[in-house]
Amino acid sequence: MSSERTGGRPGATGGAGADVAEQFRAVLDAEERWLTAASHLGHLLGWRSRVIREVMDHRSPYADVLRRGHRTSRQNEFLQGWQALITEALERIAPGRDADSGLASPEKVAIAILAALHGGATLSRLADDARSLEAALDIALAPVFPLGRPGDRGDRQAG
Repeated sequence: MSSERTGGRPGATGGAGADVAEQFRAVLDAEERWLTAASHLGHLLGWRSRVIREVMDHRSPYADVLRRGHRTSRQNEFLQGWQALITEALERIAPGRDADSGLASPEKVAIAILAALHGGATLSRLADDARSLEAALDIALAPVFPLGRPGDRGDRQAG
């Protein structure tokens, strides 16, 4: 298990026996590193590609936290934390989006991204194919990318 996947935390694994709190923490630690460093659309494309790889890797804590139905206050805190990280990154990358601009706010886009991750991950697991997750994320990210879908530019610009 890579330190990127576990957030560098000893004992944090993606297996079914791993503690849910450790998995939530591992995902949030990795997301915090990636999303706080994101400063342009290319970084966001790189994040998209990395998240898709993580979610599709059955050993990853990402796959486990999106697979389980953790209906707990811990899950609520986890989702709120992830939403806040995504929102902050979007505010840096695509400023000027508010209720008066007529564009989707960073908060609404962040909520759409989390919904796309959950729904897309479920469909992709059932089909054993990442295309559902890719499509769902592309649609959720569309308000941020003025020229076409993020996946159309592919990962070639993700550096």
